[in-house]
Amino acid sequence: MSNYSAVMNSVGNQYGRLIVEPFSPEESPLYDKLLPNPQFGNRMPQGGSLTQTQIELIRQWIEEGAFETPATSVERDNLITKFELLGNYPNPFNPTTNIRFSLPEMADVQIQIYSLQGQRVETIYLGSISRGVHSVRFNAGSLASGVYIYRIIAHHQTDIHNNQNIISGKFTLIK
Repeated sequence: MSNYSAVMNSVGNQYGRLIVEPFSPEESPLYDKLLPNPQFGNRMPQGGSLTQTQIELIRQWIEEGAFETPATSVERDNLITKFELLGNYPNPFNPTTNIRFSLPEMADVQIQIYSLQGQRVETIYLGSISRGVHSVRFNAGSLASGVYIYRIIAHHQTDIHNNQNIISGKFTLIK
């Protein structure tokens, strides 16, 4: 892990996925290995230790998107100006993927998964969630291999308007 690119592209062999899952410290093998009882193997760093403050800083970095250049809190808030699909990772996947999106304001959100034949195969109700960047883990273990369409529906309610926004993406499940 000599540089940012190496860290972000490194796969944890025991975990079978990238070691950093942006916006999801609890799903990031790197963060898991810093905790007292990691899921696999021994705690990192080997032959040394990090302070709780250092571990929390790494957790916060991952939670905020694991960007190479950290943004200030004001910059992060100003970056989120629209309802936007940030994609899913990994893609293709088996059996879980993380669907990422941003909200410019609080909204009631649901994610609908469709087969290419147009049949809805899953609905995930997220309820009312706050402004910001969000990552939702989707487990497609009960679905057959194939290409699927996902729709994120955000229902914004303000004093004056009652708006619904929809964005769509595509992912591939390989079993």
